Amino acid sequence: MDHNVASFRLFPGITDYSIKSFLSPPIKGIIMESYGCGNIPNAKGKIIALLKEASDRGVVIVNVSQCNKGNVVDLYETSKGLKEAGVVAGGDMTSEVEI
Repeated sequence: MDHNVASFRLFPGITDYSIKSFLSPPIKGIIMESYGCGNIPNAKGKIIALLKEASDRGVVIVNVSQCNKGNVVDLYETSKGLKEAGVVAGGDMTSEVEI
C-alpha cells in the first residue's frame, strides 16, 4: 500500500485551500467522496481547476459517492466537469475498496 494515497470527504463549505492541501505533493492518489451521484460543490469552477491541475501532474483521483448505495455517474454538469478534469468515476465502489 502506498502511503501517498489519501481519502477526503467533501462537505458544504469546504474551502479551495483545504482541497489544494489534499492534492499537494507528495500525494499520488486521492479517493474523493462526493455527494449523491458524484456531484461536488464547484463555485466558480475552482475545485475542478484544482483537480485538473493535480490530475495533469499525475495524481490519480477517484470519485466515489458518500451514499451507502450510491453510484457515481456522469449525469449532472459538475460530474461531467470532473471527467474532463481527469477524475475517474468510481461507479458503485466504496472508499475502502478503492484504497
